[in-house]
Amino acid sequence: MIEHQKDLSYDDRIAQVRKRFIHTLKDRLDDVLNVVQGEPESSGGETHVRKVHRLLHDMSGNAAMLELDTIEQIVRKGVDIAEHVDTTGADLTQTQITALEAIIQDAHAAAAQLREHYSTL
Repeated sequence: MIEHQKDLSYDDRIAQVRKRFIHTLKDRLDDVLNVVQGEPESSGGETHVRKVHRLLHDMSGNAAMLELDTIEQIVRKGVDIAEHVDTTGADLTQTQITALEAIIQDAHAAAAQLREHYSTL
């Protein structure tokens, strides 16, 4: 733990983590979008769809843990799509890719609002 964090309350430490998450969300969403739009290939034993599912699931879980309900609810829609496709062993269809792109765009908009809100705190 960083020395100055020892003096912070639990709520203050969580607020710092929440703020850091919000400020990295744009890059993380861009990373997910790059994977969604990338060629379906396996890397390190992980299929393309499973990687999309993992990235979205991690983001949704982190948002829920940090009580960022709007982000969690938006990203959860993408998790549901990727999870369904992953369990069938198929690749993403163009319709599913388009839906994931729209979800990521919605998450970007929500993240921008959160960044604006948290930059004034």
